[in-house]
Amino acid sequence: AKRPTLTKLLDSPKIDKEKVETFVKEEYQGATTLKRLVVFDPNGNVLGLYPPGDSQMQQDNFADREYFKQVKQLKKTVISELVSSRIEKGASVIVVVAPVLDDKGEIVGVIGGGIDTSQLEDKLSVINFNDGGIFALADNKKNIFIHRDKDALGKIAERNSALIKAVEGGSGQLEGYSENGILSLQAYTYIPSVGWGIVIQQPISEAFRSSSPISFSIFLVTILSGVGALLVTMYLKKRQL
Repeated sequence: AKRPTLTKLLDSPKIDKEKVETFVKEEYQGATTLKRLVVFDPNGNVLGLYPPGDSQMQQDNFADREYFKQVKQLKKTVISELVSSRIEKGASVIVVVAPVLDDKGEIVGVIGGGIDTSQLEDKLSVINFNDGGIFALADNKKNIFIHRDKDALGKIAERNSALIKAVEGGSGQLEGYSENGILSLQAYTYIPSVGWGIVIQQPISEAFRSSSPISFSIFLVTILSGVGALLVTMYLKKRQL
Protein backbone atom coordinates (compact mmCIF):
# COMPACT_ATOMS: atom_id res chain seq x y z
CA ALA A 1 0.00 0.00 0.00
CA LYS A 2 1.16 3.52 -0.70
CA ARG A 3 2.49 5.24 2.38
CA PRO A 4 0.39 8.24 3.49
CA THR A 5 1.97 11.66 3.07
CA LEU A 6 2.73 13.78 6.10
CA THR A 7 -0.06 16.14 5.13
CA LYS A 8 -2.60 13.33 5.34
CA LEU A 9 -1.18 12.18 8.66
CA LEU A 10 -1.43 15.65 10.18
CA ASP A 11 -4.68 16.76 8.55
CA SER A 12 -6.74 14.41 10.66
CA PRO A 13 -9.15 14.91 13.58
CA LYS A 14 -7.06 12.44 15.59
CA ILE A 15 -3.35 12.33 14.78
CA ASP A 16 -1.71 8.92 15.02
CA LYS A 17 1.63 9.83 16.64
CA GLU A 18 3.02 6.35 16.06
CA LYS A 19 2.57 6.72 12.31
CA VAL A 20 4.06 10.22 12.40
CA GLU A 21 7.10 8.88 14.27
CA THR A 22 7.49 6.11 11.70
CA PHE A 23 7.26 8.66 8.89
CA VAL A 24 9.93 10.85 10.54
CA LYS A 25 12.28 7.90 11.04
CA GLU A 26 11.97 6.84 7.41
CA GLU A 27 12.35 10.37 6.07
CA TYR A 28 15.41 10.97 8.20
CA GLN A 29 17.29 8.36 6.18
CA GLY A 30 17.13 10.71 3.17
CA ALA A 31 17.95 13.89 5.08
CA THR A 32 21.69 13.37 5.46
CA THR A 33 22.41 17.07 6.10
CA LEU A 34 20.28 17.15 9.25
CA LYS A 35 21.29 16.09 12.74
CA ARG A 36 17.66 15.29 13.54
CA LEU A 37 14.30 15.50 11.85
CA VAL A 38 11.31 16.79 13.81
CA VAL A 39 7.60 17.19 13.09
CA PHE A 40 5.55 19.70 15.09
CA ASP A 41 1.86 20.36 15.26
CA PRO A 42 0.70 23.93 14.41
CA ASN A 43 1.03 24.88 18.09
CA GLY A 44 4.68 23.90 18.36
CA ASN A 45 4.29 20.56 20.11
CA VAL A 46 6.58 17.69 19.04
CA LEU A 47 4.72 14.91 17.22
CA GLY A 48 7.71 12.96 15.95
CA LEU A 49 11.47 13.14 16.42
CA TYR A 50 14.34 11.07 15.04
CA PRO A 51 16.88 10.22 16.31
CA PRO A 52 14.91 10.33 19.57
CA GLY A 53 15.82 12.82 22.28
CA ASP A 54 15.05 12.54 25.96
CA SER A 55 11.44 12.23 27.09
CA GLN A 56 11.36 15.79 28.42
CA MET A 57 12.43 17.19 25.04
CA GLN A 58 9.54 15.40 23.32
CA GLN A 59 7.17 17.20 25.68
CA ASP A 60 8.68 20.65 25.02
CA ASN A 61 6.84 23.32 23.08
CA PHE A 62 8.69 25.28 20.39
CA ALA A 63 6.07 27.92 19.61
CA ASP A 64 8.22 30.61 21.25
CA ARG A 65 11.13 30.04 18.89
CA GLU A 66 11.54 32.81 16.33
CA TYR A 67 11.96 30.38 13.44
CA PHE A 68 8.67 28.70 14.38
CA LYS A 69 6.87 32.05 14.44
CA GLN A 70 8.34 32.95 11.06
CA VAL A 71 7.43 29.68 9.34
CA LYS A 72 3.83 30.07 10.50
CA GLN A 73 3.67 33.67 9.39
CA LEU A 74 5.46 33.31 6.04
CA LYS A 75 4.31 29.75 5.19
CA LYS A 76 7.65 29.00 3.56
CA THR A 77 11.00 27.46 4.45
CA VAL A 78 12.91 29.39 7.12
CA ILE A 79 16.56 29.04 8.16
CA SER A 80 17.26 30.31 11.65
CA GLU A 81 20.21 32.14 13.09
CA LEU A 82 22.46 30.27 15.53
CA VAL A 83 20.24 29.27 18.48
CA SER A 84 20.76 27.24 21.64
CA SER A 85 19.72 23.63 21.20
CA ARG A 86 17.02 22.12 23.36
CA ILE A 87 18.07 18.64 22.29
CA GLU A 88 21.82 18.88 22.91
CA LYS A 89 22.25 20.84 26.12
CA GLY A 90 24.95 23.50 25.89
CA ALA A 91 25.18 23.24 22.10
CA SER A 92 24.15 25.73 19.42
CA VAL A 93 22.43 24.85 16.17
CA ILE A 94 21.08 26.36 12.95
CA VAL A 95 17.54 25.14 12.35
CA VAL A 96 15.70 24.84 9.05
CA VAL A 97 11.91 24.43 9.09
CA ALA A 98 9.18 24.22 6.46
CA PRO A 99 5.38 24.33 6.72
CA VAL A 100 3.17 21.34 5.97
CA LEU A 101 0.12 22.75 4.17
CA ASP A 102 -3.28 21.28 3.43
CA ASP A 103 -5.21 21.73 0.17
CA LYS A 104 -6.44 25.14 1.35
CA GLY A 105 -2.95 26.38 2.10
CA GLU A 106 -3.42 26.19 5.85
CA ILE A 107 -0.65 24.94 8.12
CA VAL A 108 -1.34 21.51 9.59
CA GLY A 109 2.18 21.04 10.89
CA VAL A 110 5.85 21.98 10.59
CA ILE A 111 8.80 19.77 9.65
CA GLY A 112 12.44 20.62 10.18
CA GLY A 113 15.67 19.97 12.03
CA GLY A 114 19.14 21.16 12.90
CA ILE A 115 21.67 21.48 10.08
CA ASP A 116 24.68 19.22 10.61
CA THR A 117 27.42 21.85 10.37
CA SER A 118 30.09 19.23 11.15
CA GLN A 119 29.59 17.74 7.67
CA LEU A 120 30.06 21.19 6.15
CA GLU A 121 33.15 21.80 8.26
CA ASP A 122 34.61 18.46 7.14
CA LYS A 123 34.16 19.46 3.50
CA LEU A 124 35.84 22.79 4.10
CA SER A 125 38.72 21.13 5.95
CA VAL A 126 39.51 19.07 2.87
CA ILE A 127 40.44 22.20 0.91
CA ASN A 128 42.22 23.93 3.77
CA PHE A 129 45.34 24.04 1.64
CA ASN A 130 48.02 24.73 4.28
CA ASP A 131 48.57 24.96 8.01
CA GLY A 132 48.24 28.76 8.00
CA GLY A 133 44.91 28.87 6.19
CA ILE A 134 41.68 29.14 8.16
CA PHE A 135 38.01 29.56 7.34
CA ALA A 136 35.01 30.86 9.23
CA LEU A 137 31.27 31.12 8.67
CA ALA A 138 28.67 33.36 10.30
CA ASP A 139 24.88 33.32 10.14
CA ASN A 140 22.59 36.17 9.10
CA LYS A 141 22.85 37.68 12.60
CA LYS A 142 26.66 37.69 12.40
CA ASN A 143 27.02 34.79 14.87
CA ILE A 144 30.09 32.66 14.12
CA PHE A 145 29.15 28.98 13.87
CA ILE A 146 32.20 27.47 12.16
CA HIS A 147 35.74 28.50 13.13
CA ARG A 148 39.01 26.72 13.86
CA ASP A 149 39.22 28.58 17.17
CA LYS A 150 36.43 26.95 19.17
CA ASP A 151 36.38 29.92 21.58
CA ALA A 152 35.07 32.05 18.69
CA LEU A 153 31.97 29.88 18.17
CA GLY A 154 28.73 31.63 19.06
CA LYS A 155 30.38 35.05 19.20
CA ILE A 156 29.52 38.03 17.00
CA ALA A 157 32.00 38.67 14.18
CA GLU A 158 34.23 41.68 14.74
CA ARG A 159 33.19 45.03 13.27
CA ASN A 160 34.63 45.88 9.87
CA SER A 161 36.01 42.35 9.50
CA ALA A 162 35.90 40.41 6.25
CA LEU A 163 33.31 38.11 7.80
CA ILE A 164 31.03 41.05 8.58
CA LYS A 165 31.43 42.30 5.02
CA ALA A 166 30.43 38.85 3.76
CA VAL A 167 27.31 38.60 5.95
CA GLU A 168 26.27 42.06 4.78
CA GLY A 169 26.32 40.88 1.18
CA GLY A 170 29.86 41.70 0.16
CA SER A 171 32.36 39.68 -1.82
CA GLY A 172 36.03 40.33 -2.45
CA GLN A 173 39.57 40.19 -1.13
CA LEU A 174 41.57 42.30 1.29
CA GLU A 175 44.87 42.30 3.13
CA GLY A 176 45.00 42.51 6.89
CA TYR A 177 46.61 41.16 10.01
CA SER A 178 45.41 37.93 11.57
CA GLU A 179 44.75 37.43 15.28
CA ASN A 180 48.43 36.37 15.52
CA GLY A 181 49.71 39.54 13.84
CA ILE A 182 50.53 37.81 10.55
CA LEU A 183 49.91 39.76 7.34
CA SER A 184 47.28 37.72 5.53
CA LEU A 185 45.13 37.68 2.45
CA GLN A 186 41.42 37.28 3.15
CA ALA A 187 38.81 36.28 0.61
CA TYR A 188 35.16 36.57 1.58
CA THR A 189 31.73 36.16 0.04
CA TYR A 190 28.03 36.16 0.81
CA ILE A 191 25.96 32.99 0.37
CA PRO A 192 22.50 34.30 -0.64
CA SER A 193 20.71 30.96 -0.50
CA VAL A 194 21.08 30.86 3.28
CA GLY A 195 22.10 34.39 4.27
CA TRP A 196 25.51 33.30 5.56
CA GLY A 197 28.93 34.86 5.18
CA ILE A 198 32.18 32.93 4.68
CA VAL A 199 35.83 33.97 4.78
CA ILE A 200 39.11 32.19 4.05
CA GLN A 201 42.30 33.65 5.48
CA GLN A 202 45.81 32.72 4.39
CA PRO A 203 49.22 34.26 5.20
CA ILE A 204 50.51 36.41 2.35
CA SER A 205 53.73 34.38 2.40
CA GLU A 206 51.72 31.25 1.60
CA ALA A 207 48.93 32.64 -0.57
CA PHE A 208 50.74 32.56 -3.88
CA ARG A 209 52.85 29.44 -3.45
CA SER A 210 49.99 27.25 -4.61
CA SER A 211 49.06 26.98 -8.27
CA SER A 212 45.47 27.67 -7.16
CA PRO A 213 45.12 31.27 -5.92
CA ILE A 214 42.88 32.08 -2.98
CA SER A 215 40.21 33.56 -5.24
CA PHE A 216 39.70 30.14 -6.78
CA SER A 217 39.64 28.57 -3.33
CA ILE A 218 36.88 30.91 -2.15
CA PHE A 219 34.95 29.94 -5.26
CA LEU A 220 35.24 26.29 -4.29
CA VAL A 221 34.33 27.07 -0.69
CA THR A 222 31.25 28.98 -1.78
CA ILE A 223 30.04 26.01 -3.78
CA LEU A 224 30.75 23.55 -0.99
CA SER A 225 29.25 25.73 1.72
CA GLY A 226 26.04 26.01 -0.21
CA VAL A 227 25.72 22.30 -0.80
CA GLY A 228 24.63 21.25 2.68
CA ALA A 229 22.11 24.01 3.23
CA LEU A 230 20.79 23.81 -0.32
CA LEU A 231 20.20 20.09 0.05
CA VAL A 232 18.20 20.80 3.17
CA THR A 233 16.08 23.55 1.64
CA MET A 234 15.51 21.63 -1.57
CA TYR A 235 14.59 18.56 0.45
CA LEU A 236 12.03 20.50 2.46
CA LYS A 237 10.68 22.54 -0.43
CA LYS A 238 10.29 19.82 -3.03
CA ARG A 239 9.63 16.75 -0.93
CA GLN A 240 6.04 15.62 -1.29
CA LEU A 241 4.83 15.94 2.28
